[in-house]
Amino acid sequence: MRQLQNILSLSLLMLITFSLLLGCEGPSGPEGPQGPQGEQGIQGEQGPQGPEGPQGPVGMDGNANVTRYIFDGNDFSSDNYNPVAAPVANEEEMLTSAWLVYLVGEGHNENIEEVYYLIPGYGEDGSTEYSVNHYHYPEQGTTVFQIYCDKSVSGENYHRIEVIQIQSNSTEDFSGKTNGSIIPDHLDISNYKEVIDYYGLEKKE
Repeated sequence: MRQLQNILSLSLLMLITFSLLLGCEGPSGPEGPQGPQGEQGIQGEQGPQGPEGPQGPVGMDGNANVTRYIFDGNDFSSDNYNPVAAPVANEEEMLTSAWLVYLVGEGHNENIEEVYYLIPGYGEDGSTEYSVNHYHYPEQGTTVFQIYCDKSVSGENYHRIEVIQIQSNSTEDFSGKTNGSIIPDHLDISNYKEVIDYYGLEKKE
């Protein structure tokens, strides 16, 4: 009987010791290396296209110092006056830029699609003289070009008006220029193709 009690006591002691060992957790070991990245999931369906934004200003292109503005034409046979406005930051920019204004008319044969008339000067057939002046409109941030012909004559219909702005810069080289202009003397500004070729503009299609 006593031997059975000793066995039970020993068993109870071992059970308590084992329980205490299980209840004592040792210090955490170092974190293991990160596992490899899993495969990329399947791409979801494309969402619906958003609404189209507003149309930008018509016809403006050029390089760092030259900009071409393109405007709708005007029938000077019914309205001898037509103003157009180009976005210009301030009056100083307007005054330090050279401006070329062209009236664009239809060609007279299949080999010539368009004819460009530099103004001030005469238009189609040399029968009507056109004038142009410009001023800065600070409230709108634009330079307005007033194009007109004599009311006593009947002007022509031109389907486009183009204005080319040639800006000066702080390193403008006036050597070889006798006209005091930022436009070189050798450039024939009455020749539209020569102008756009010289300044790297693309011909309007």
